[in-house]
Amino acid sequence: MDQSSDKDQTNASPTVRFRTLKRIVGAMICSDAFGWLVGKLYGDVIPFSGTKINVNGIKIPSRNKALLYWGLYESAELRFVKAFLDTKLPTIELGASIGGISSQLASRLDQGASLVCIEANRELIAAVERNVKANAKHTTPSVKWGAVAYGSEYVEFQIGEDHLVSSLTGNSSHAVQRVPAIMLRDVAPQETYQLVSDIEGGEYDMLMHDKECLQRCSKAIIELHPVTRDGSVISIDQLKEMFCDCGFSVVASYGPVFVFER
Repeated sequence: MDQSSDKDQTNASPTVRFRTLKRIVGAMICSDAFGWLVGKLYGDVIPFSGTKINVNGIKIPSRNKALLYWGLYESAELRFVKAFLDTKLPTIELGASIGGISSQLASRLDQGASLVCIEANRELIAAVERNVKANAKHTTPSVKWGAVAYGSEYVEFQIGEDHLVSSLTGNSSHAVQRVPAIMLRDVAPQETYQLVSDIEGGEYDMLMHDKECLQRCSKAIIELHPVTRDGSVISIDQLKEMFCDCGFSVVASYGPVFVFER
């Protein structure tokens, strides 16, 4: 028997033991099994930080239902929406997914403040519409099917087994949809607006092709992703600097999620 190993565990500090226990408990409560149970208990209409997200008929891993229930789904975006959203400004959301963050936005915006939600996975459009409508009866958002892209009328969008990992690029074994291309300028108002975005690298194309439109954006909550263009990888740090060169300053960040303000 390895007595030194036993001694190390016996003498582990309370902090180390607590962290180990926390990881174990976290894995259990965010597991597929717990998510399945949550789905059954709530009829797949999952409580999510003061809203209820209907995931009936959506291809969603059970663990994501658990994340919704615990308020851990898109947790950085959720935290920053709560802290930084200007409730009076027109708002654009790129990459609406199942409408979780869309519902948070809509429920917080003042009556009369517009919300445009863009989602590339056509199978999720109905979910976005019903979730926003259920959680914010005072507003009527515009939900559009399309992907942020430039230089063509349509783009190929790959649908992953998990709705959270669908993207314009990825595993070629995934199902592919032909999706209308939407430029930021197509949906942005002529006045000052704010932006919430998670589009798997599409932020680079906005910076390259829609700088004038971004000049009207006073606040942006964006998850940045490394992207490859012309054989070169543009890193998250490089993208952050590109936003700063466009006149933004970083006011908060958590991992790859940044809050930019002018």
